[in-house]
Amino acid sequence: MKQLSHIWNTLMHYNAMAIFVYVVQAKSFTKAAKELSLPLSTLSRKITELEKSLETKLLTRTTRSVELTDIGKIYYQHCREGVASFNFANQTLRQHRSTEQGQLHISVPPNLAEPLFLPIVKTFQSRYKQAKVNVSISERLLNFDDDNLDLSFRVAPPENHNHVVVSLLKYRHILIGAPSYLAIKSPIKKPNDLKKHSLIGFGFHNKPELIWRFQNGKKNYEHSFSPNLSINDYMSVLEAAKLGMGLAEAPSILCTEKIDAGDIVKLLPSWHFPEITLFAVHQGSQRLSRLARLFLDLCKDQFQIKRYELTNR
Repeated sequence: MKQLSHIWNTLMHYNAMAIFVYVVQAKSFTKAAKELSLPLSTLSRKITELEKSLETKLLTRTTRSVELTDIGKIYYQHCREGVASFNFANQTLRQHRSTEQGQLHISVPPNLAEPLFLPIVKTFQSRYKQAKVNVSISERLLNFDDDNLDLSFRVAPPENHNHVVVSLLKYRHILIGAPSYLAIKSPIKKPNDLKKHSLIGFGFHNKPELIWRFQNGKKNYEHSFSPNLSINDYMSVLEAAKLGMGLAEAPSILCTEKIDAGDIVKLLPSWHFPEITLFAVHQGSQRLSRLARLFLDLCKDQFQIKRYELTNR
């Protein structure tokens, strides 16, 4: 029992040492607490407990700064080396395991897996044959820890400012219609003409009215409407437009093949929907496995190669 208690106290001591290093490097209790996602009171208590256990004052605190005492400077040098060695050991182990084999879990928004990510996953697994990839398609923003997630691909940046956000691709939605529909309906030459047409909207049953926002240089136009057909899936929106059920807006990256095949036509090319950014989000380089880093680098390369094809429709 005494041995177990000693081990537990030692682990707590190591934890306090790491917090001490972060406080010194941040030169602020408040900044360190934010970096570590800890309550300020908890962080302050850990440092106090560390000083009490060492029977030594390590830090001199003022309202504006944190300074090391003379003995604190010596202690900090040893702690810094220890924490750096610990982080390096963890990173080396993760890289070794991920290089040989490993599980990669990514989340992607609905409708983007097939046109964007599955081809990249195929290329990735052809290069790293022992890599297993789990793709979660979800409108919900998954939690990195609770969902055991490595990378999250999103069209909205996260609220957690401690996460690393990488901009991968910018694209727009476009206005589309089928030749069969356009052949029997009045021409559409300006956004105001939308009032004369049946419209297919991306939406949910509890959102009866939608707004399409257009821009042409300095000109702006908003079209509020209740859609004739509302679907909460863009692939189905695209198929409904192809069937001639009305005009629709859809991500340009989903429309490439159908435009090339002549199934749909891009309308109002001078008027643009707002730009959308696809982000990759992760928890920082220290928590990013080599497998996840390799996948992210491949995404950057592939999106750069296909940028014109994906965004100029």
